[in-house]
Amino acid sequence: MKCKCDTKSRKERGNFHFIEYSDNFPLIGRQLELFLDQHFSPVECTESPTFTKQTTTSLSHILDPSRTACLGHISYTSRFEMPIIGRYEGPIPPQLVAYKRLTGKVISRAGICPMFYTDDRHIEYVENHLEAVTKDLLLYQYVLSTDFSAYLDWPRPYQQASILKNKTIAAIWYYLGVKLIPSITWTTIEHIDEDLDGWPTRSVIAINSTGLGRDKRSRFHWREGYEATISILNPTHILRYGARQEGELMDISTFYENNNKLYRKHN
Repeated sequence: MKCKCDTKSRKERGNFHFIEYSDNFPLIGRQLELFLDQHFSPVECTESPTFTKQTTTSLSHILDPSRTACLGHISYTSRFEMPIIGRYEGPIPPQLVAYKRLTGKVISRAGICPMFYTDDRHIEYVENHLEAVTKDLLLYQYVLSTDFSAYLDWPRPYQQASILKNKTIAAIWYYLGVKLIPSITWTTIEHIDEDLDGWPTRSVIAINSTGLGRDKRSRFHWREGYEATISILNPTHILRYGARQEGELMDISTFYENNNKLYRKHN
């Protein structure tokens, strides 16, 4: 969950240029996919789908069937028509490191799990270079899914767009064979069913708490969402990035310090 008190400036988290519009309203979920089908020529899905390098940060680029052939192989939920992501049952990574710090020369990938608990401007590299990033992530033993912002003070359609984008990229990576650990994010308890729709049950998952600070409202919504996530997804283990919060399940959690400011790029 990205909270209002997060360190991003309002200017940084106010860019909604990745959303397509119809009659001045954002298109969300399957509605957006149908819109894209009308504006792009579909391509036949293959057994070994590939990506074409993208040059613009846009949700439509990810969902454009002419660029992402494997979308035809992704299943959707019946309730909110969200992409379905498979569960992760592999080993627990000893280190979580921001992917932006791993894009240079790496001596060894052993024990390193790329994650995306950073500013959106760093995660946008994934969209702009989806093919190259996917090929690189296939070399890792484990990878967290993306964490595009869905701030509490954003209008609901913008939150939905970010949540959909996270799930769509996760579903693509899972289908292509990336050893994906679902990174769960939510907004408020009123929308928790939609926010969690498509994420796997009985899986290892990751949850981020960076940005909560001492803001009581943010902590309250985080705790509500955390408890609902446990109840709905029933995870087998939780990778917890950031400061510990009251009421967490210690017996099934592995905690990781926020190392964004301390970690140095591997050379």
